Amino acid sequence: MIVVVTHKKSARLNYIIKQLFVAQHQFGIKIIENTEEIDNLEVTPTGIFLYGDNRWIQEQRVKLQAAATTLSFPITEIIAEGLLESVGIFENYIKPTISLKTWKNAAKWEANLPEELPVIFSNESSLGFDAFSMCFWILTRYEEYGFAQKHPGSRFLSTDSIWLNANLPKDVKNAVLGWPLVDWIRWMLMDSLGITANEEKAHRKHTGKIIPTIDVDIALKFGGRSITRFLGSTVRDLLNLRPSFLERIRYLFTQKDPYCLNDTVITALSTNPNTQLFILCSNKNDKEHKQIALEKIFEGRILSEVKALSTLGIHPSIEKAPKKNDSAWLLELKSLKSLSQNPHIQHSRFHYIHFQLPGHYKTLLKMGIKQDWSMGFPDEIGFRAGTCFPFQWYNLNAEKTEELTIHSFQIMDVTCKNYKNIKPELSNTYFLQLKQIIEVIGGNLCFVVHNESLSYSYPWKNWSATFENWFQHSFTIKQKGGQ
Repeated sequence: MIVVVTHKKSARLNYIIKQLFVAQHQFGIKIIENTEEIDNLEVTPTGIFLYGDNRWIQEQRVKLQAAATTLSFPITEIIAEGLLESVGIFENYIKPTISLKTWKNAAKWEANLPEELPVIFSNESSLGFDAFSMCFWILTRYEEYGFAQKHPGSRFLSTDSIWLNANLPKDVKNAVLGWPLVDWIRWMLMDSLGITANEEKAHRKHTGKIIPTIDVDIALKFGGRSITRFLGSTVRDLLNLRPSFLERIRYLFTQKDPYCLNDTVITALSTNPNTQLFILCSNKNDKEHKQIALEKIFEGRILSEVKALSTLGIHPSIEKAPKKNDSAWLLELKSLKSLSQNPHIQHSRFHYIHFQLPGHYKTLLKMGIKQDWSMGFPDEIGFRAGTCFPFQWYNLNAEKTEELTIHSFQIMDVTCKNYKNIKPELSNTYFLQLKQIIEVIGGNLCFVVHNESLSYSYPWKNWSATFENWFQHSFTIKQKGGQ
């Protein structure tokens, strides 16, 4: 059992302790407000965290030194910086000061960590910073609430984060993106209590997985459109000498559409049982929304194949300010349930990764969505929420843990090709680096592709083989004790 002795219990402290030690691990946890309660515990503590202001910690240290029975327990002192006792969102916490921290014991955890990693809420604690507040700040996406207040309707990019805006060395900024900071701090906290890497593995509840996810923004490249629209697009492709002109001519003779789910998605789904599939069911027609007639999406045997090989979810269209009771997403969800003949859809990923906190998540809950897969950067590879484990959403406005599970993704096809402008070979290198890191941690590697990028057609022709290969990867090292 891990014991947290704190000067003040709070919903925020309870949330972060649960996410760090209970959600994915089988550690017993007890949060108490007085060291005198330790002797009354039925289970011998593995270790103790003292969490409070500096003066309070000094007082508790004196009490512990006077109690000979507790001297054998590892004790880690963490000075609280006030975030977990506060209620609401404050400007001084939105952009905290960043400093660098070296963890000398990282090698013991099979972790190829950089020499220095950035931390916030630095102080004179045993670890050099308020580790609980930092993890809470990252997981709850505290800075994104501040961003939403100043930029209503905009989506959050990696360049909006304090980590990339700070005056930090380039290798440190790369480490922020390339390493899940919350998971790193979890290891550091365990290490401070004498918990070894093997003991951490033995306490894991689950084995990590590679989870492919596919977004279907445009179910057909040429089909499902009126003759007028098809001919107009054909003329434009010809005048602009686009490679897709020849694809259109080929389609006229073969009626085989490059984006057809039967030829792209179904093949990929059959190679990995963990796949999630998100369908855009919006009838909007603009540069961000180009979906075909919805009744054309699941023609033939496609529906039965999709339902057998994946978990289906909604891909909500871009709504910069979703209404509380009458969102366009309700119509989209209704359409997807009808088309898929599945009345129990509970998964989602926002189209274009366009969402803001807390409004968009609150709307998902009203719609009955329980699992969201949008937590990743549209413009960068890495860890937006600092973890590769699923976690519960903590609503900072309501100060409570909501019944919405957040799944992070780390790499996306569009990010590699369009935002970072890198080649397929380098994208694969990034993927393998993520796999190596996440496999050691024991979390989930989640990647995002589209039926378009699996189509072997313009402009994805040279990319499709790389993404198809990702579906065939799996973790090979032992991640749980006894397995």
